[in-house]
Amino acid sequence: MRPELIDPFVRSTCSVLGMMASIQPEIGEITERPSGHTWGAVTGVVAMVGARLTGNFSISFDKESALHVVGALLMTEMSELSPDVVDAVGEIANMVCGGAKVALHDLGYDFELATPMMITGENVSTSQLGKIPAIVVPLATEKGKFVLELVFREVSSPHG
Repeated sequence: MRPELIDPFVRSTCSVLGMMASIQPEIGEITERPSGHTWGAVTGVVAMVGARLTGNFSISFDKESALHVVGALLMTEMSELSPDVVDAVGEIANMVCGGAKVALHDLGYDFELATPMMITGENVSTSQLGKIPAIVVPLATEKGKFVLELVFREVSSPHG
């Protein structure tokens, strides 16, 4: 996957967390892995469908980072992965995708976003777009880790 398709999601994540929770995550090395399983304790998945780009974006937090980020977002201490924490992760996924959608529009990629689907539990089996590998962007906060995963199928033109 081309970097110009990944960068809007990374920039949007940093922007959302910076503005909403005063958190600036550290970005790790981008890798690729087979898609098919969630990474963290709570994952928000947003499907994207467009003429030139179709796929899924997910943001998956380990327990510590979910509690830290959502606590900062809601300005309260969170101690368990409650339904409020899960819902907030879904909202974060939605905001990140919305920001990336604007940036990708400027590159000629228009798509619709689905309502975030939430998954709780580590290593939950998923199925998305066959055998297309996931692009994984690891991020870290002072209190835990999370990852962005992008599974996209790019079409070179609306007709083909």
